[in-house]
Amino acid sequence: METGCVIDMVMGGTGIAELNAMQRAMAEDCSRRVVLVAPTGSGKTVAFVIRMLREVVPGRSGVQAVVVVPTRELARQVAGVVRGILNFEGGILNFGDSSAYASARGCNSGSGTGCGGWRVYEFGAGETAPVGEVEVTRVMAEDGDKDGALVGLLRSVAGVCGRVIVFVNQRVDAERVWRLLRGEGVAAVLYHGGMDQQRRRMAVEMLANGSARVMVATDLAARGLDIEGVDAVVHYDEPEDVETWTHRNGRTGRQGASGRVYVILNFEGGILNFGDSSAYASARGCN
Repeated sequence: METGCVIDMVMGGTGIAELNAMQRAMAEDCSRRVVLVAPTGSGKTVAFVIRMLREVVPGRSGVQAVVVVPTRELARQVAGVVRGILNFEGGILNFGDSSAYASARGCNSGSGTGCGGWRVYEFGAGETAPVGEVEVTRVMAEDGDKDGALVGLLRSVAGVCGRVIVFVNQRVDAERVWRLLRGEGVAAVLYHGGMDQQRRRMAVEMLANGSARVMVATDLAARGLDIEGVDAVVHYDEPEDVETWTHRNGRTGRQGASGRVYVILNFEGGILNFGDSSAYASARGCN
């Protein structure tokens, strides 16, 4: 498909006012094989959809593109993005080669991107923080009372944080913390791998539409969920490694937006034990 047509569809279907550098690179690329590496929350989905649609010919029958992702949640997220783009102004691909609309835009031909070879695009590869402006705050739990610290934190940030995701390490703890918050009158939903797909989907939708303010989740929610307007991430339990830290935090501060990250610590140990010389502690901004 013509590059200009693809960009029109993407910007119209997603509401993006301007493509970022990574997305522009994908719009201009003409390699037959492309590898794209970028931090979480940077707009990779839109970038690879741009590149994919440039290979699509409107009106041609049969499957022209296949997107493979590791989880059902991510599949739903990507499908939503692609569907929104393809349905922009009535769904240009559905008109076929005889469409006056497609013809007027010059969208009836492939992009002619067969330049050969391949090209490893890296945008911020190796970064250990979300893309936007994220403020990390440590919250000390008095006498090791992490439950009390969490409830107090959520009450204190109620006026500045709309949607919050609270991460725990185990399903059983997610269930317990969720019940705790519900008992405290917090509109919270639960999200972990022991729930069926429908319940997880409902939890995401309730957080997204404002029916719930807080999602208590395991690291299943750390990747693939793209919920607009997540104002804060709370680490009730510390992540086990830097990669998990990065992906959890990537639920907020996405695509340049600001976000907040809170880490609940007790006096018995935890994140501060890594010391000033620890790369892990440095990545967390705890030095």
